[in-house]
Amino acid sequence: MTAQERMTRARAALILDHPFFGALSLRLRLVPDNGIETARTDGKVSRYNPQFVDGLSDPVLRGAIAHEVLHCAAGHCWRRGDRDARKWNVAADYAINPYVADAGLPLPEGALSADLYRGKSAEDIYAALPDSGGADGQQQGNGAGQGGQNQTGQGADNGQSSSDSQSGNDPGGCGAVDDCPDDDGNEGSEATEAQWRISTVQAAQASKMMGNLPGIGARLLAEYTRPVLDWRTLLADFVTRTARNDYDWQRPSARYLSRGIILPGLRSNELPDVVVVVDTSGSIDDQTLSAFTGAVSDVLAAYPTTAHVLAVDADVQSVAQYRSEDLPIHVDCQGGGGTDFRPAFRWVAENGIEPAALIYLTDLDGMFPDSDPGYPVLWVSTDPTGVAPFGDVVPIG
Repeated sequence: MTAQERMTRARAALILDHPFFGALSLRLRLVPDNGIETARTDGKVSRYNPQFVDGLSDPVLRGAIAHEVLHCAAGHCWRRGDRDARKWNVAADYAINPYVADAGLPLPEGALSADLYRGKSAEDIYAALPDSGGADGQQQGNGAGQGGQNQTGQGADNGQSSSDSQSGNDPGGCGAVDDCPDDDGNEGSEATEAQWRISTVQAAQASKMMGNLPGIGARLLAEYTRPVLDWRTLLADFVTRTARNDYDWQRPSARYLSRGIILPGLRSNELPDVVVVVDTSGSIDDQTLSAFTGAVSDVLAAYPTTAHVLAVDADVQSVAQYRSEDLPIHVDCQGGGGTDFRPAFRWVAENGIEPAALIYLTDLDGMFPDSDPGYPVLWVSTDPTGVAPFGDVVPIG
């Protein structure tokens, strides 16, 4: 039986036993490629080395196909940005492999899987990995790869393919992920991503009706059907959660009193000092700055508080204080140098401020502090793919 026939047969088996993975696998066109070590996908095609396929047992081959499918369904072909391609592959493998194993599908020996990364996004894992990518010489398998062999194949007589030149290699040995090409005259990457989201939702809904929905299918279904909230709403919710609620037992809550339940009434919301930081390295345009300061002013106006407003590039360039009655905020955009997030947090510590929260407008391209400061941080990011090692990230747009 040829490798192509085995791939087709493995897909058919997935449709019967694991319909979520099987249905999605049909979106990828199969292309044999002796110039790669294992397998690769860019969301449009699934390239595979025939010798790699021949070295896998049938169950492990099905697991490897499910692995490649999840790279697409989870959006890894579209979310890399300017991150290192090899390290992104490591992070993406850690993000999806536990779900393949949970579905009862074995992966090739040496597959990357670690409990500390379970449930985390590829972006969060990438930020936590060392610069080496976390897979140099010690792949952390925890049982995800069983019953198979991580064979690389020897049929690369014509050198590396264009896919391999993009991402280097396949650190996890299960199948790599490449950026989706935005080919002129063909379905572009944005259209391909949208189609994958639609197909993922449809496959998850169908599998749910059949009583055979894997955990990752349920998670993606919830994520892709969740209403998208405006960043201003998320900003307001963040500030509300950090406010200190002051309850009064002398004035019971009328809402529950009519039910015979005595609970304290909310007398006031108090918001301790808030620190607002604007990245003035040149990455924030006037329109974005105006929208940000306006939204922050609207939210803070509801609380008696003091806002410390900092303009920061590679250093703190200006500081201003606002009481609620002094709003709206105005930021003196001095600076224009490089981006370093550490001076803002250092300023907070040196001035003995214990803020209820710190809100930072930036593109998230700079030097972060070595550790979480211990208070809530909201990064309002001009880069929709930006990630931070701590705090919450809300894309502005």
